[in-house]
Amino acid sequence: MTRFKLLLCPASIQTTENIPLPTLPASKDIVSVYADFYKYLFEQAQAYITITRANGRVMWKSFGNDIDLVLSHPNSWGDSQKSVMRKAVVSAGLVEDAKAGQDKIQFVSEGEASLHYCIRSGHVADVIKASILMFIRRH
Repeated sequence: MTRFKLLLCPASIQTTENIPLPTLPASKDIVSVYADFYKYLFEQAQAYITITRANGRVMWKSFGNDIDLVLSHPNSWGDSQKSVMRKAVVSAGLVEDAKAGQDKIQFVSEGEASLHYCIRSGHVADVIKASILMFIRRH
């Protein structure tokens, strides 16, 4: 369960649900928790690609350092939450702590990610898809 995400929630957001906030071990802060989580996800993606694809190991090696990371976040999160997420990616060793590394990190809100998934997977009727795409292009 990823309830640790609640610890990064902006103070201005009041939740109506009575969900207790998790406590972190004394040796951990929120950046290190996210760093561990991102490192785990990255390792699992690497394992999946190398195991399930023909020549997966060769494919993975061909990526080199040319991997961009797209991180999703709740719609209400702002720059301070994204800053913590960036620090965690650097701390996990997934990108270097320099402009070149920072440029490899992109953010997308969970709402926008869901919309893109629905459009690309065919879960949205063609009429709605055309309307949504026109709206996105205008904004």
